[in-house]
Amino acid sequence: MSSYTGLSRRWLKGACEACGGLERLEAHHIDENPKNNRSQNIQTLCRSCHRAEHAQRRSARLEARLDKWRSDASRVVIDLLGAKILKIASGFRSTFLSQV
Repeated sequence: MSSYTGLSRRWLKGACEACGGLERLEAHHIDENPKNNRSQNIQTLCRSCHRAEHAQRRSARLEARLDKWRSDASRVVIDLLGAKILKIASGFRSTFLSQV
């Protein structure tokens, strides 16, 4: 156990704040900074709820990264399609102008 964990344990409550469980209580740092041991940053969670909380946060971060990737990929596709459309349009324009 790190000294930071020891410092955070002084704020533990008697039950899990998520499910009310009484066993295997852990200190969860709400802002995910283990050095921030202020009482308002510590949430008492049982091991199961603590793991679920971190899994949910990891999932949210991954989803945000995927959204950014999708957005970036969409921009690339739009840019490529736009360039292709401009090339086709200029081809039509030159064909049309050569017939006039």
